[in-house]
Amino acid sequence: MSTTEERRRRRAERTRREIVEAAAVLFERHGLMRTTVEQIAEHADVSPATVYSVAGGKAGVLTALVDEFHAGAQEVEVEEILARCTSTAEIVSVLGETCASVPTYHRTLHIFFSAAPHDELAGGALDRATGWFRPIVRRFAERVAELDPAADAAAVADVLWFFFGWGAWENMLLDHPDWPLEQRRDWLVAYATAALGR
Repeated sequence: MSTTEERRRRRAERTRREIVEAAAVLFERHGLMRTTVEQIAEHADVSPATVYSVAGGKAGVLTALVDEFHAGAQEVEVEEILARCTSTAEIVSVLGETCASVPTYHRTLHIFFSAAPHDELAGGALDRATGWFRPIVRRFAERVAELDPAADAAAVADVLWFFFGWGAWENMLLDHPDWPLEQRRDWLVAYATAALGR
């Protein structure tokens, strides 16, 4: 690849990132349905045609957000983390910390969760994210059962999903918008640990 082509590629990627970031800010602020391509273009300081050609419009931005969300979660070494846990309380705490630490997790979750009932693309994005995240939560539950043979891994997985799946984080944000992320995380960890009774 020539220097000129490489420069163009980097510039296009930078523009795509700026568009995705601008769209995410607007989606979070106004909702997916009320955000237009024209608003995204204005916020990113590009033309609407560029939003379509470089980022694929709103659908392309949603896909990019899911991919980033997934990539951030894949960076978490689940087995390595779980191997260090020696109690249920530790496992629940680590799950809460992991959810709170994945880059863009909560912003992206809020966008998808809010838009999913009204938008097929957002609903599909949420389903896709659930498809890879729920097995991670299930693995945390399996580790609880490994440490406590009396624990039913499926029941533990249901409890963990209730507290750390999409709905709980979104409800905490809606009910306590003034709470920082760490406070929401700590509340969920405390009540999930109590619910498991271990």
